[in-house]
Amino acid sequence: MKVRNQSKKKPKYNMFQNSWFMIKLAWKQKEKKVIFTAILLVLLGVALNLINLYIAPTILKAIETGASFTTLITTILVFVSALALTYAFNAYVSANVLYGRISVRTEVIAMLNNKACRTSYPNLENEEFYKLTQQASIYCSSNNEATEAIWNTLIQLLMNVICFVFYTGLLLMVKPIMLIVILVTTLIGFFINNYLSEYKYKHKEIEAEEDKKLNYIDGVSRSINYAKDIRIFGLRSWLTELHDKSMDALRAFNSKVAGVYLWARIADLILAFLRNALAYVYLIGLVVNNKISVAEFLLYFSAVEGFSTLVTGVMTQLNILKKQSLDIS
Repeated sequence: MKVRNQSKKKPKYNMFQNSWFMIKLAWKQKEKKVIFTAILLVLLGVALNLINLYIAPTILKAIETGASFTTLITTILVFVSALALTYAFNAYVSANVLYGRISVRTEVIAMLNNKACRTSYPNLENEEFYKLTQQASIYCSSNNEATEAIWNTLIQLLMNVICFVFYTGLLLMVKPIMLIVILVTTLIGFFINNYLSEYKYKHKEIEAEEDKKLNYIDGVSRSINYAKDIRIFGLRSWLTELHDKSMDALRAFNSKVAGVYLWARIADLILAFLRNALAYVYLIGLVVNNKISVAEFLLYFSAVEGFSTLVTGVMTQLNILKKQSLDIS
């Protein structure tokens, strides 16, 4: 078997194929509970989101319409009980999913071990094969690696998509153009933040280079083998100068990174202000003209906030799934 350079080759499997591979593996290994609990957690997450969305507007509407004290208390108790039970059930299910997911991950480890034992002997001397083996082992080494963490990503992604559809329908009842503006501003904010947040990663070699110099200088300074030479040749001031130079370069780099992150945050705040200002102005106008009640105003404005969060959540989870898919590939 000839080992090809994987770093220059497009991944053989896409996000859907890798996700489906993990689902089929769980089913095949008689860990169907991993799939069913994932679906249950999605439904519980959606339920929690909707309860939190409707609890305040429903209570406010009861007050607005002059409901009796008994009706008001009953409404509050129903929502609080539903919220408490859903949170409790969600916590219980979340606490009992770990072992099944670990079982699926260990099956991947077993498959890798089997492959390593059956591979052609020349591969054992192949540097590329060794690198791939090490990478594959890393991606199965803990609960946070792709072969197990993908379940949480799929749950969050599906939950956000379902809520996104519901919130979209809710906001379409107000005014479609407002939905489009919210969607556009949220996506612009996400892509700006995503692009700028990768600045440090894209320039990681700068940080790595200075860290390497600092570690080397630190090692030389501490080593007993160099103690005599440092004293005889008066190298202390020279080593101190090199150390300070690398530290200054590292500080400058981190300062630049902080500045980039600051601009990302400022852009996000400006877009959020514009989005919320539009929602406030339009919804307040509807309230003033008696087209919607105060309770409906609270519901729709909460939906605007939630919709923005869901759009960002979907995009974020897709990025995470893409990274995990590459690892699983």
